[in-house]
Amino acid sequence: MFLFRGSSSGLPIYGAAMLSTPEQKYHPGGKPQGSISTNFVQEFRCTLVTGFVTAAVFNPWDKALYLSVKEGRPFLAPINWHLPFRGFLRAFVARTLSTGLYFPLGLLAFGVYACVAEATFYSRLLRSSVFGATSRQEGLRAPQSLTESASRHEGGLGEETRLEAENAAAIALEKGISRYPVHSFYAQGGKSEGVRTETVREGRARFGSSVLTGRGGRQIWRRFTLRTCSEYALSAATLYRGFVATVARDSLFGGVYACARHHLMMRRPEAASRATKFASSEGNLHRRECRLGGGEEGSTLFHRLMLNTVAACVAVAASSPLNYVKNMQLAASPESPQPRMRVLLGELVRQVAAAPGAQARLAVLSRSLLLGWGTLRAAVGMAFGAFVFDLCREETTIHT
Repeated sequence: MFLFRGSSSGLPIYGAAMLSTPEQKYHPGGKPQGSISTNFVQEFRCTLVTGFVTAAVFNPWDKALYLSVKEGRPFLAPINWHLPFRGFLRAFVARTLSTGLYFPLGLLAFGVYACVAEATFYSRLLRSSVFGATSRQEGLRAPQSLTESASRHEGGLGEETRLEAENAAAIALEKGISRYPVHSFYAQGGKSEGVRTETVREGRARFGSSVLTGRGGRQIWRRFTLRTCSEYALSAATLYRGFVATVARDSLFGGVYACARHHLMMRRPEAASRATKFASSEGNLHRRECRLGGGEEGSTLFHRLMLNTVAACVAVAASSPLNYVKNMQLAASPESPQPRMRVLLGELVRQVAAAPGAQARLAVLSRSLLLGWGTLRAAVGMAFGAFVFDLCREETTIHT
């Protein structure tokens, strides 16, 4: 059930929340403002703050929800809300660990996505304006910048080297990573002196042979596939029961939540005007910025919280079947083989189809997927955690 999404305390620790972060600007030499240690301390502080606030707010809800399921009582029964802050320390530790894992990873993933998307835009612009139609005939290659770049001794890799790497990544995404060769750039004084090419298959084999030394290294690397891992998880002890379903559920939740939140934020008028303004300044290549969560600064706090909640509700509903599979696998007898995902989902579909009438089918589906207070708890908890973490990072950035 949704109550058990996460730690033993019933705290949902869904996928990464895509949060807004201040704009990252580059010095002329290529070094970003702010050190890695400073950013780490900032995110660690926000992790502790978010864990404390969310544990304090939702610990009574979690306790009442757990007792209602365990004792079979209504959720709003007064006895469920007696001693609401019992187990607060455990909830605080679990929430802090989940926040420290998912939210910073969400920032990192969204930052990479934003920079790659921007690099794709500039790669198309450069190929259309500089190379023209001849670039497609000559084959894929990284576009060269038209300006001078600072050397390593003048403050790190300059704009030219970064443009080469970004454009190469953008072309790889457009044409397919399996058919595009991996380039290794040898930068010297900000100039590209040469390019060494190897296929993805060769690079994978080289990586496997370097990690698993010996003659059988490549064979072990090729045999260690996802199918092998899934078969091992099915035949392993109860420690790995529901592992595949849990990973699939959290991945689906994180992806749906990120996409829904992004589109809801960008549908506001201030976000659209900002995107238009950014597109109109496409020629300014050396003052580009990676913007994350654009358009959020003009919205009210309540509006942002509601958008986060709506996105989380959509993600919870989308990942409910996988959560059902996980709970059924955990409820199976340890002596029996783990039920497969296809079998469980097929049985659920047959149960819903056998119910007479649309209302009865919705009731069966809601009861099987445990849609209710637990669903609302998971959605509101995720949205509130993302909201608090976002505010903390903004306030910390302003005061530093």
